[in-house]
Amino acid sequence: MTLAQIQYSAKSEIFVFLTLAQIQYSAKSEIFVFLTLAQIQYSAKSEIFV
Repeated sequence: MTLAQIQYSAKSEIFVFLTLAQIQYSAKSEIFVFLTLAQIQYSAKSEIFV
């Protein structure tokens, strides 16, 4: 492999890593939002029950 190819593959790996990190982050955010909504719904049900 030439230096250019090595450099390119390194950039690709970094890009893939960043993309995976973003996907993971957005998934965590969605799960957090979902849990928060579930808690709000749960507390609303509790208030209705009370």
